[in-house]
Amino acid sequence: MNKKIWIAVVAVVAVIGIMAGVWFATRQTPTEGEKIITVKVVHKDGTTNNYVITTEAETLAEAMNERNLLGEDDNGMYYTIDGETTDYSVDESWWCLYVDGESSMEGANTISITDGTIYEWVYTIGWG
Repeated sequence: MNKKIWIAVVAVVAVIGIMAGVWFATRQTPTEGEKIITVKVVHKDGTTNNYVITTEAETLAEAMNERNLLGEDDNGMYYTIDGETTDYSVDESWWCLYVDGESSMEGANTISITDGTIYEWVYTIGWG
């Protein structure tokens, strides 16, 4: 194998290894047992509903489903939250999820909930 290609392959593998290590070191792990979380839902008209949920669930989706706050799961995407449905094909609307004020890189099905955390769903139109 060409020396330049070998160096490139090693570099890519090293970067992937570093990224995996950072992900494992910084990922949220669920709090075991009972926990209290807050779920805020900001609707299209700007109204906000706040839900304090006491749960033993491990993921955000499980906790929200206990309160019937999520619509049907479509391959990890939720279009209906707290009774309001988004439709990207109509007005580019979607639900943006924040965890303690930071935009989430994970979905409700994979976020491990921790005691005292605030999860906020914001009805969003467009990407700007």
